Amino acid sequence: MSNQESALVKRRWCYVLKPRAFEISPCDCGNHDLDWSEYEKHVWCAKCNKDFIPKHGGIFDGPIPVGATALLGLSFDRINLETQKIEKFNTDKLTYEKTHG
Repeated sequence: MSNQESALVKRRWCYVLKPRAFEISPCDCGNHDLDWSEYEKHVWCAKCNKDFIPKHGGIFDGPIPVGATALLGLSFDRINLETQKIEKFNTDKLTYEKTHG
């Protein structure tokens, strides 16, 4: 196992929206239809069958105007991978609210 592989940390959550919604850079093969990788800081290209760190993080590379992103239809809601429940992002409190049930 290489040093990079041993440093991989499993993701505990991922955003409900796909990486493309946040303008995260595509795979080197040109595929923009990426998924969140099972590893933090990585995305998954099904076309190449690989996890990789994108060249840029799209909107995450700069200050994020939360109110403006909502106007664009973006949501920071996420899926808790341990419970499989959606955690809603509260734009007023800038915190996540766990769903019940």
